[in-house]
Amino acid sequence: MGKNDKGEVTVCLMDRKGKQRIRMKVDEDDNAVMEFLDGSGNVIYKLPPEQ
Repeated sequence: MGKNDKGEVTVCLMDRKGKQRIRMKVDEDDNAVMEFLDGSGNVIYKLPPEQ
């Protein structure tokens, strides 16, 4: 859990290899986002979906 230089607060869940697989964040505008990542760190699904 932490805050990055964009002001986003994030929580990440890692797989057994230490790679991020789920990332939850609240951005600088207080919008909640959940992203599911593949083994290479690419977002494969996002909630809410981009419009």
